[in-house]
Amino acid sequence: MHEAPFFDLLAYKEWTWKSYSVGLNQVYSTHSNLAIMDVDQPPGTIYILRASYETFLLTARVLTRIMHLDVGSTVWINENLLTFFFRFPSIIADLILGFCIYIMVKTKTSEKIALITSTLFLLGPPIIYNSTIWGQMDSINNLLFYLSLIFLVKKRAFFSVLFLAMSLFVKLSFLPVLPLYLMLGLSGVFFKRTSFIISIAITSVIIVILCLPFSTDPFWIINVIGKAAHGVNQDISVNAYNFWWLIFNPALRESTPPITSTFLGWALNYWAYLIFALLYLPIIFVSAKLIKMKKISIETTFLLTSIVAFASFLFLPKMHERYLYPIFPLLITWIGFKNKYWFMAIILSVIHFLNLYIVWNPSMFLFRNIEEKILDPNTKWILSLMTILIFAFYYMKIFTYSKTR
Repeated sequence: MHEAPFFDLLAYKEWTWKSYSVGLNQVYSTHSNLAIMDVDQPPGTIYILRASYETFLLTARVLTRIMHLDVGSTVWINENLLTFFFRFPSIIADLILGFCIYIMVKTKTSEKIALITSTLFLLGPPIIYNSTIWGQMDSINNLLFYLSLIFLVKKRAFFSVLFLAMSLFVKLSFLPVLPLYLMLGLSGVFFKRTSFIISIAITSVIIVILCLPFSTDPFWIINVIGKAAHGVNQDISVNAYNFWWLIFNPALRESTPPITSTFLGWALNYWAYLIFALLYLPIIFVSAKLIKMKKISIETTFLLTSIVAFASFLFLPKMHERYLYPIFPLLITWIGFKNKYWFMAIILSVIHFLNLYIVWNPSMFLFRNIEEKILDPNTKWILSLMTILIFAFYYMKIFTYSKTR
């Protein structure tokens, strides 16, 4: 499909340049005299981009001096090396995530199963494609959320809240999981409610401090989150093989309807939120029952959060193809705990890879001649249906935990 550098890489470069040219306190403002796209991600993304660029500059200076090159005249430094450093944080985050999965599964099973589980994640085609080849930053906020869950089940309230906040500070992918997380944190199962509330207060102060270079208004971040949540593309599904893609089954290279389109007098985005809420309520009910029965565990925590993330991708509006990524570290960890359902996870990984592949395809990649087959409406419809059926299978698993033994 796309042979040029992916759109977000251009955005990363422009946002980084903008942060230097107008300053961090103006980076979220629209400047009519600058032909630069507006920043549509939380401040954590800007911090990461700045750190990546500063590391690139330091490396470029060293290489230029050692190799006696003319400053700014070497294409492989100015383009290839810069692109690598924008991708590098995501690659590192993937590797750390794989190690965390290994540690978590090993504590509940065995070293062999832990190795298989972490390998299934790290060698998964969509994981490699998303971070290493495409260069997206999804792995970073996913790592931070995963660390938040680790500290939740390890009963470390402050670090759990802090890493959750840092995840949202980078990207809002896990915002739909927040109600479930707050319920678990306030349940008293993992730590005292007072410790959880104090941790939220301290973390809020830390977030305000991190926002000071951007704005001295303590409520500024709320407005930024609102704009980021609104998104740029307003279609009901943004290339994501989910419920809405299944329903509308757009033809070759067409998109689904905008969220403002109506059905029975309601805009599609309202239908999306309603369906998501109806699926969320049983998860909350089961969670409450498990808390009452004192059966909330590491295992159930990872399953419940993965199901919410899965439902978000399938039913919420404006979901991009990449937003299935959060399911994999969480669900694969649960699969490792259970030591079963491996094949279904592999099938889901293949489907997600195909969904990513047809959105951005490097000119030298392996499957250069099969885009038309993958883009065929019937193929996309089948892939969307398979994804929903896999979700239904895992969704039903949450009810097995609430049965009285």
